Amino acid sequence: MAASPAAGANPPESPTQAPPIIDDATLQREYADYLASVKGLRRYEVGYIRVPDEALARRLIAQIRSGARFEEMARKHSTHAESATRGGALGNHAGCRWARSTRELLDSLEPGQTSPQPVKGTHGWGIYRLVSVADVVPRSFERYRAELLSGKFEPECPWEPPATVRPAPAGQR
Repeated sequence: MAASPAAGANPPESPTQAPPIIDDATLQREYADYLASVKGLRRYEVGYIRVPDEALARRLIAQIRSGARFEEMARKHSTHAESATRGGALGNHAGCRWARSTRELLDSLEPGQTSPQPVKGTHGWGIYRLVSVADVVPRSFERYRAELLSGKFEPECPWEPPATVRPAPAGQR
C-alpha cells in the first residue's frame, strides 16, 4: 500500500503548473539588481595559448615578441583544444568570468599586447594576449524584460534572475 503524504505536507508540484505571475514592479527591482551587477564591469576579448611547461611558454613568448604570429603559435603549440583551432581565440567575456589574477594581468596589457611572463594554471602554463577591452553596456529594460520572460536571458556574470518567467495579465500590471 502506497504511503500518503503526511498531514500538512505540501503536495508535489505538477510539472504543468504555471510559474507564479511577475509584475512590472518586480521586474523593475530585478532590473535594478541586474544594472548593479554590470556597473563598472569590463568585457575582454582574449587570445590564449596553454602549454605543459614553463620553458616552452617562455620560448613562445620570446618568439611572439620577435615577430612570430600569436595565432600560429596557438595552432601549433596550444594544448587548449577549444581555442587552439581558432588561433588561440577565447572569445569575448565579462571580467567576472576571469580569475582576479587573470583580470589584473589583462588590465595591465594594452590591446594587441601579449603577457610578458607565462601564467601557471591548473592544466599547464598560459600565455595571454589582450585583443580588446570595453565597458559592458547594460541591456535596456525592454530587452532585459523580453529575454527574461522568454527564458533567453544569459547574464554577463553569475547572477540569479527571478524564478518567474511570465508577465502579469494586462489588468494586473
